[in-house]
Amino acid sequence: MRITKYGLMIDQQRYTLIKESAVNYAADALTTDIQLCQMFNDLYKLNQLAEKHVYLVAFTNKGRPLGVFEVSHGSGSASFLQPREVFMRLLLAGASSFAIAHFHLSGDCTPSNQDIKITRIMKEAGKMMGNPIVEHIIARNPGHYSFCARGFFDN
Repeated sequence: MRITKYGLMIDQQRYTLIKESAVNYAADALTTDIQLCQMFNDLYKLNQLAEKHVYLVAFTNKGRPLGVFEVSHGSGSASFLQPREVFMRLLLAGASSFAIAHFHLSGDCTPSNQDIKITRIMKEAGKMMGNPIVEHIIARNPGHYSFCARGFFDN
């Protein structure tokens, strides 16, 4: 499958998606937390980054990836993420659903209170916008935490 990374640019007061890179990725789908985490680690070295990055994957209504976005880049211990930044990209890409992922440098992938809070906010915003969040991955080296696998998005 082809994975495309996009950026966002503003030109004359209009936001536009900018294709940053594209790569053929040797996977048929990104339907499980393991596949999704592996893609982030393979293509973006998520589990090796020295600073906190938050990535977004926008999906079609058939679950195929439309694109990947870096939505936040912070320090070694924190990154600021707002629903506005996520949904702006989702709407411009024409996405039906999405997943987010980030890395815990500590090696402990247990979600922090802030991780849980932002995931709840994204879940509620996704319901209102009609673009549900289907996964939030916290990567570490080795392993990961999946909010979906823990039933966070049930009901």
